[in-house]
Amino acid sequence: MGDLETCMESLKRDLAKALISSDIFASDGLSLLSYNSQEAAAAFFSELSVQMREALGSSALPQIQDYYLIELEEKSLVLVLCDNEFMWSMLIDGRQLSLGMLLNVIIPKYLKAFKAVVS
Repeated sequence: MGDLETCMESLKRDLAKALISSDIFASDGLSLLSYNSQEAAAAFFSELSVQMREALGSSALPQIQDYYLIELEEKSLVLVLCDNEFMWSMLIDGRQLSLGMLLNVIIPKYLKAFKAVVS
């Protein structure tokens, strides 16, 4: 998956109806590429990531490494893949995709592709 556009198109195919929206953005919240973007989602997740890193930094807990996953109401899931300068957020309908498929197939596949493109 050579570039960000290819990664996004592949994700849309793999997740199909399970993918509600997705944004690839710089760490400052500036959106680079989106699919069915939720207004201000990139800025929100950028700020949330900064706050979580600061909170973890001031505690005895380890830092976020490659991603974090949040379960929302109505079986919605937010997955954020993290790199030093870029992030990729995905809003996923958890009723359309099993957690096992997400953790064992989707995350490894797209984390590898994302890191290869932005690193």
